[in-house]
Amino acid sequence: MFLFLFLDDSNEPDLVIYKNDNTDNLNDLEQTYPSIRDICINDYLIINAPHVAYVYCGTRKLAMRPICAASVTIQYKSTSAPNLFYKGFKFYFEWVEKPVEILCGGDTGLSTTTPVNEPIPIWAQNLELSPILSAQICLGTSQTLRCPRGSDYVLSIIESSYGVTGTGSCEVPSTTHCQQGASLGLTCTQSCFIEYDIPRPLVQCGSQNADYISIDYECIPTRLPNGANPIDICASATTDTIAMNSGMMISPQYPTLGAARTCTKKIETLPNKLWMVFVVDLFLEGANDVGDCNAASLTIFDGNDRIVRCGLQQPELILVSCSNIVEFKFVSTHQALGYRGFKLFFQTIDVPSGWACKPTGFTTPPTIITTPRLPTTTSLLPPSSQSK
Repeated sequence: MFLFLFLDDSNEPDLVIYKNDNTDNLNDLEQTYPSIRDICINDYLIINAPHVAYVYCGTRKLAMRPICAASVTIQYKSTSAPNLFYKGFKFYFEWVEKPVEILCGGDTGLSTTTPVNEPIPIWAQNLELSPILSAQICLGTSQTLRCPRGSDYVLSIIESSYGVTGTGSCEVPSTTHCQQGASLGLTCTQSCFIEYDIPRPLVQCGSQNADYISIDYECIPTRLPNGANPIDICASATTDTIAMNSGMMISPQYPTLGAARTCTKKIETLPNKLWMVFVVDLFLEGANDVGDCNAASLTIFDGNDRIVRCGLQQPELILVSCSNIVEFKFVSTHQALGYRGFKLFFQTIDVPSGWACKPTGFTTPPTIITTPRLPTTTSLLPPSSQSK
């Protein structure tokens, strides 16, 4: 049998649906405090399906994708005081016979990047940033991507795409295959479970069903080797500019968020080097209803540009710098319970040959960048880093 769950209109990503960031229909409380949608703490609905849990709170209208299971567990929790403004939840569901084109079962065995009988790679032994790793999930199968050494790494999805081989079989990804970008809606920390059971027709490939999903990912260290401590952005120092080749920076009292603070730190390396900056963890109060991070924010300055982050951020590379000097500014306007603050990892790379990106200094007002500036190569990393 097959289970369908419906909650009105659908705006789900390709595979897994998580919280909807659309703020058009928020109630008054959510409009005033939009950060309560960052994570479901007090009141939520959980639909537990095999291998994944769907968590909902706030104002939602959506239709879930079919759940390939004979049973699911539905859990509701409310710890808030009685409130006339909230209605609770209501959804419709039904059993249907499994359509022929929907594949259930198959190879459901989990795989990891470091099986028990495989030695831990040198980069993981040294708590270094991993090279770019790849995985392929064929139609009708599932896989768990894991970084080695458990909590010593977080996993960041770099790029994902569907592929059509043209033969109807699952083959090793090739440039001859028709491919289309995939929006998987995955939430990853130390691991990511991915299953491809429902055939996905690709518009860019003549509506043919994708034979596989191809994923590139990276493992970002969560701690430094030899027991070294991360840099507290608010810690007192003889200078606010720190010369180094790699390191970590955290908000004060991480993983809790303390009193109101405004702090800055700069990192500097040699003129022939650039910085790569990764988010390991970031959980601050979210943006207000006009998109401004007024309550709390982390701002990264690179020459004339800046990146502003607040709310809940997945692990990822957020900056390849133009300059050998990068400045961080942390602002928290009040003590906010339940938020962790931030942790960043950064390391240097050689300036690639022919690198067109140049530092512009801090002479004019910065502009907000919503996506990282990346080298124009076929890889996420500059050429100098790919050979390592």
